[in-house]
Amino acid sequence: MLQETFPASHQDTTLANAALDLRHVGQVAAHLEATGTDRGRLARAITVLLTSVILETAELGVYRVQSACQPGTWYTATTFACDCPDATQRQVMCKHSLAPVILSAVSAIQARERAEDMVSAAGQDADILDWPVDQPIPFELTEVGLAALAASEPACECFCHRTGAPCYRCAQLCGPAPIVA
Repeated sequence: MLQETFPASHQDTTLANAALDLRHVGQVAAHLEATGTDRGRLARAITVLLTSVILETAELGVYRVQSACQPGTWYTATTFACDCPDATQRQVMCKHSLAPVILSAVSAIQARERAEDMVSAAGQDADILDWPVDQPIPFELTEVGLAALAASEPACECFCHRTGAPCYRCAQLCGPAPIVA
């Protein structure tokens, strides 16, 4: 738990919850509740999301979340873990971790809407945004891109579940090596 005064002494942060559409917050909350998220914890997470400062750090998926009860207290949270007393003592997903879950989902919905608006303004069908996953992407890598791939080492021992090629992400995203018959 970090005790400090805002603004944070760390300069590697960006305000994450500045412009959220409340309609989408409600939609995401309804989905989370329907899939089993505790209603009380969800309500507290929405309070954190709407009243506290949430800063996105330079590290992907890591946030600095201001305490809703003690504004001078900051927690480091991801969508899976937090260093607040509730998360560390009870070993449950706390409101500080649930707030970035909602934030990420709402941000994705808003980004999709912006993309649809741009495609529509350009006179194109919004279906262009939904490329079928079983079809190759109609782009080719440049020589620089191919060289970068050839020089990189897989970050793990897992394989892509679709292609069977070594992956460059963790096993939780890609899955174990395929079973060859």
